[in-house]
Amino acid sequence: MIKSIEKKFFCFFVLVVLSLPGTLCAAFSFFDPGNEAAYPATLSASGLYTGKVITSEAVNYTINVPHWKDGLSALSYIIKKPEAQIIFDNTDDSYIYTNGVAFIQTLYIDTIIGSPASRILWETRLLMKKDSVWLTFNYKWRVDQTDADFINELEGVDTLFSVWDGNKRQQHKWRFDDRLGCDICHQGRMVQGFFTAQLNRSSIDNPAINQITSLFSANVLSGNQPTDFVSLPKWAPHTDATASLETRVRSYLAANCSACHGEKGVVEGPEINLDFHTMSPVDSPALVSQTSAVIIPDCYDEIQVVYAGKPNHSTLYYRQTQRAEITLYPEDYYANVDQMPPTSTFLADSAGLLMIHEWICQMDPAACAAQGCADPDIIYPDNLPVSDIPVLETGSFRVKNRIVTLSGSLLSKHKTLNISMTNLNGQVNDVKVIGNGVFQIHQQTPPGLYIFNVNNQSFLRMVF
Repeated sequence: MIKSIEKKFFCFFVLVVLSLPGTLCAAFSFFDPGNEAAYPATLSASGLYTGKVITSEAVNYTINVPHWKDGLSALSYIIKKPEAQIIFDNTDDSYIYTNGVAFIQTLYIDTIIGSPASRILWETRLLMKKDSVWLTFNYKWRVDQTDADFINELEGVDTLFSVWDGNKRQQHKWRFDDRLGCDICHQGRMVQGFFTAQLNRSSIDNPAINQITSLFSANVLSGNQPTDFVSLPKWAPHTDATASLETRVRSYLAANCSACHGEKGVVEGPEINLDFHTMSPVDSPALVSQTSAVIIPDCYDEIQVVYAGKPNHSTLYYRQTQRAEITLYPEDYYANVDQMPPTSTFLADSAGLLMIHEWICQMDPAACAAQGCADPDIIYPDNLPVSDIPVLETGSFRVKNRIVTLSGSLLSKHKTLNISMTNLNGQVNDVKVIGNGVFQIHQQTPPGLYIFNVNNQSFLRMVF
């Protein structure tokens, strides 16, 4: 764990190198939850971030099995007041929290697949406990990466993002949820991933020690500090070859489903009140051989929640394959009625589905080979019909063959166009005016991802 004095020096160093504006890692303020006018309009106003640098108060951590976020990854932090307490408990799936605790999750995108140098911050989610109430807040990062803005719309913000695989561009839908959207999942178990089974792993900063030990050393956790971590609960990611298939699947279901379908879940009913907590017995009626009320198209017979040996007859598998249609009209930002999770995801998790398919098949290999239902249509990130997706943006800003072309409202509403081009490290690159709304990128400019600023608008584009 980075010690306080080391973290402050690190913050100062990064600020100097990147020439970011503002104070040095301003302190986070636990603002008044009863006063909406006091909600910070930006992350910088909250004291969480100065530029792209998080406050030195924040302690970073990671978890064993992140929930599926349409291929995005996350940086996780915790901030707590000195008097606040988080009581360690190795027998439950959640801890006891006093007031003065905040969790921060910042999602990021490697816009060039496999290239951390192309990374941009995308969304920051804040979960804060004050006056005995947990509150959720959501912030959308600006294209120029200088700050992030509070999402206060009643239905969130619908948008898209792009990633490049070689010279192939993929566009994906995304919804920035408002506070009500965040509260859909943060009801039963308010804190989704901060408990023993998820934290029981090597420390980020010192792999020689367990992360739980480092969190005690940083005064994040209090109570009885464990020393035997082998006997503690531990979820296993799908990539852990040392864990059994059973353990990996149950961990995946627990991470992605048990917030609603579990001991501290938020749903009730004959079928949705399933228990996907990792400690539930695998042969319980809640998981295997329970008749399902959900209809699988073209498969009207022998449908169960988990049909041993027959994933295509299993609604547990089928519902995770379902997503909304891949068009980008506003109505298509609502979930497919059959999909699970039921909100905030537009892409199926191919790795997770393959693992669940294998798990159900190994229950009865002969039945798996003979199952009668066809494979469901699955929307994976790599089979999107990109050419059929319209580009949603104000006006038209296009970059092709190192020529920048502006048209539509973007061109007509400005008498004078000021355009600049910087890479993700802030280095300015030249563009040359060659016509009305037409600019040329210098041939010596290295290929990569760039931020184009046109008057008060920013665009993120790939240059080949």
